[in-house]
Amino acid sequence: MRRSNIALTFAVIIAAGCSQQGFPASPSVTNVPRAAASQRLRDAATYKNLYSFQSNPDGGSPVGEFASLDGKLYGATMHGGNNHDGTVYSILPGSKESVVYSFPGGADGALPEGGLWTAKGKLFGTTRAGGLHDAGTVFVIDPKSGQRLAYSFKNAPDGDAPVGDLWGFPNDALIYGTTSFGGEDNVGTVYYSDPSKNFEDVIYNFKMKRDGARPLAGLVLMNTTLYGTTADGGAYGFGTVYAIEMGGGERVVHNFRGPPSDGAAPQSQLAVMDGKLYGTTPHGGSANGGTLFMVTPNGTEQLLVNFKRASGSAPVAGVTVYNKTLYGTTSRGGSADAGTIFAFSSGALTTLHTFKGSADGREPLSRLTAFNGVLYGTTYAGGTEGRGTVFALTP
Repeated sequence: MRRSNIALTFAVIIAAGCSQQGFPASPSVTNVPRAAASQRLRDAATYKNLYSFQSNPDGGSPVGEFASLDGKLYGATMHGGNNHDGTVYSILPGSKESVVYSFPGGADGALPEGGLWTAKGKLFGTTRAGGLHDAGTVFVIDPKSGQRLAYSFKNAPDGDAPVGDLWGFPNDALIYGTTSFGGEDNVGTVYYSDPSKNFEDVIYNFKMKRDGARPLAGLVLMNTTLYGTTADGGAYGFGTVYAIEMGGGERVVHNFRGPPSDGAAPQSQLAVMDGKLYGTTPHGGSANGGTLFMVTPNGTEQLLVNFKRASGSAPVAGVTVYNKTLYGTTSRGGSADAGTIFAFSSGALTTLHTFKGSADGREPLSRLTAFNGVLYGTTYAGGTEGRGTVFALTP
């Protein structure tokens, strides 16, 4: 089950909407300075479709954020490959794609859904399924030799079904992540792992109630604290932004209230800019089309955008900070209901590209990656074979 579908399951009660009040209104985007800023972003942006996946042997349904290593971008596909259980692949900016590893399923792992992380010349990632206990794996791959080592999750009270992107220190093989199930209450964990040594330990077990449940996103570090989101739980049942101290203590930063005054069911990794955290929710907001929000470490939250279907809706991926501007995607909406690429700057939302749903791609689910002045991303579907695409946006 894709992250977008998992969140839909958690958010069944969202569609009816709620009537909570008291959150800051979204900034107006109609004044002249903001309109001029939007036009400059729109005029400067250049979009290019780089590659269409074929499923076999190159993979299909790309997911997760790219990682860069030795002048190449590395990513994962959830399906396709020689055994139809997903791949790790590399792609050059000029569009040449190569399979680094094709997952055989079973004890080796299957269905990689999160983004990759690089450290010490290696690639780190996760599979949602497979492993020795069919609870997923966290793995490390040497892209030069193809050698792969992995840790197999063991189900509750260990983690189960990791789907979020990974985070770690650049020169350390110890990585941090989340699992969407497992833990003492089977509603998810935060963990750290060194898969090369078959080591993993749970830092925090979510409890479903006020602390949140079902973390579908990875973590981000600000100062000495890790921040993330849960798609469920919290005080109102619409998910949370939470903080994890490196020693393991957890606190809720923000409880989402749901529509119409707040977002719901966040599943994206947060971004940091100027001491604040930025993220998206695929549900909630005034039109229940999702939101773009800002929250401070002490819990002050502001909605920046209420997404609507006509201009893009249901942002599953998080935003990327580039040149003091937030760039992101919506998985739906736009003229073909196939998603959009947007920028947010100076209080204004600008649509930079509208996916057409055919060879152009549809349903972008992964966060954009800034690499050598270009933003790279993927679509889960569409392309010439309907198996997804890799694209580039030059801002």
